[in-house]
Amino acid sequence: MPFSDLGLSESSLIAIRRLGHTAPTEIQEKAIPVIISGRDVAARSPTGTGKTLAFVLGLIERVQLNWQSNYVLIMSPTRELAIQTRDAIQVLSIRGMKSCAVYGQVPFPELRNSSNFGFKFIVATPRKLRDLIERRRFMIERFNHIVLDEADELMRFGFREDIDFILARVKSLQTLLFSATLDQNVRSLSSTYQKNPERIYIGGEERPPSIVEETIRVRGIEGPDGKLTNLLRLLSEESGQVLVFVATKRTADRLNYDLNRAGVNSAAIHADFPQVVRERTLGAFRSGLLKVIVATDLLARGIDIPGLNLVVQFDQAFDRNADTHRSGRTGRMGNAGRVVRFVESRFSPRSFGGSRIHRSNGFGSNGSSINGGVDTAVALPRLIHPTLEPGVADLLAHVRRVETRGPANRTGGMHLEKRRTR
Repeated sequence: MPFSDLGLSESSLIAIRRLGHTAPTEIQEKAIPVIISGRDVAARSPTGTGKTLAFVLGLIERVQLNWQSNYVLIMSPTRELAIQTRDAIQVLSIRGMKSCAVYGQVPFPELRNSSNFGFKFIVATPRKLRDLIERRRFMIERFNHIVLDEADELMRFGFREDIDFILARVKSLQTLLFSATLDQNVRSLSSTYQKNPERIYIGGEERPPSIVEETIRVRGIEGPDGKLTNLLRLLSEESGQVLVFVATKRTADRLNYDLNRAGVNSAAIHADFPQVVRERTLGAFRSGLLKVIVATDLLARGIDIPGLNLVVQFDQAFDRNADTHRSGRTGRMGNAGRVVRFVESRFSPRSFGGSRIHRSNGFGSNGSSINGGVDTAVALPRLIHPTLEPGVADLLAHVRRVETRGPANRTGGMHLEKRRTR
């Protein structure tokens, strides 16, 4: 079915063609007409299947149907996803349809304008939005179309109380819920705030079949060093970009430090970095200037990185839902992807579903791992050319300076020096 059969306006069809989309995905085909009709929607669809495009296109049509009365509030679990969704609205919407992202470090004048000067779409993190409402700096009453995006992540990170506070102050004509998984908390959210929703279930809660999964076992008490050795080997074999997930901010800093010392063009992203640095780092990665990003689960929620072929779970995910969202950063929109999980031998691998290819643990023939964290024998490809435009070089230098200030030195360099002097 083409997009033209979904009830979209000509302006939306032109924007879709400009983005290079030729046919809707299954979730878009099923959800867009229902959204345009005004019904509530509760949709479960695997990550990377085009859920954002589905509700953005449908709601743009709703706003155009009643320009004077319709306002849209989209709640996102992270500021990165809020920014990405805001950007999608700006690309797809018609002239004069303003949108704004509301999160922790947005300057107050922009927030004031968003509540008083005709912004049709607000994309917000729940806690920041609640704070603004409590301080009477945001007019919430006019918003009558609500989207709970990545609802399972909203619940997992404890936003239910904030969502209850916000939705108690709006009179919603339409509530849309989109999620990669549907656990009991998400079902409770749907039953509380939706009226006879159209339930759309696409596939299962496992990863799409286009993702190849494998587990690499790491032996010995030197688990972190064993993981690093195997990661360096993976990077030496992979010509494209790699997203590496870790459990903590400290691990992200230390691993990025080790990768930089091994000659890998990498950067870390976690909640301790200022928003401007996180955006610049992610932008450099998307544009191909960085080979590796080491991230906490901050980047596991809805972030779209076109062409990402490999995700490495350096540390195991906290639960099945977290694993689903991490793995969903690759293999998006039907493209091929690969997920590699490191499992220490003292743990049994968690069965999260999907096919697996089991590999050897990557140790040397004598079974020893490399002490000190860097395998100098591994030849690593460099993504950045020796000669860069001055602006690009300055940007990467700025990102590296911020990373190595404070957290990286505290948890990376000093820690390594202490370990080696014992």
